[in-house]
Amino acid sequence: MDSNLNSDELTAEHIEVLIEEAKAGDLGAGKELLRQVAHTILSKKFSWPLLEYHASCLIRHIGQKDKEAIAIDEALNIKELSSKGGRPKRYDHKLAALDVILRRCAGLTIEGATTWLIKNIDPYIQRKNMYSLRIEHSAFEGMDIRLLVSIGDFSDPVRQKLEKVLPQKIV
Repeated sequence: MDSNLNSDELTAEHIEVLIEEAKAGDLGAGKELLRQVAHTILSKKFSWPLLEYHASCLIRHIGQKDKEAIAIDEALNIKELSSKGGRPKRYDHKLAALDVILRRCAGLTIEGATTWLIKNIDPYIQRKNMYSLRIEHSAFEGMDIRLLVSIGDFSDPVRQKLEKVLPQKIV
């Protein structure tokens, strides 16, 4: 999903996807849901799935008769988890730069860029993590391609793969 969508443009289907991703532990999806509920309340354009989700989160936070209360960040699915291993964070900006280049210059969709990254760069990339990565690096969307190439600092094998999919040479 495109992180540039505002709350008015999110469909019930998009909200349901975000809810599932947040429940699965996606920090970015949890934070996006918080932004959406705030916008929903302020705009007085209520989205029942969004409000129901947050009501259940608040109930988890305050506790119930048979269940103990949990921390608010955990209840809202926005708790930062300790590192589970995987690629180091310093690698994320390169993936984000490459993602924008693929979408802007090669004309790939969000899904197409993610698939290309999985096939050509890192088979262990999780699709749900790409959503968070796009939010974290949303400033890359408006950057000049040459700056993105320099941020990416791509190795020769990555440059060769990228040249095969781009209509013009930029790397």
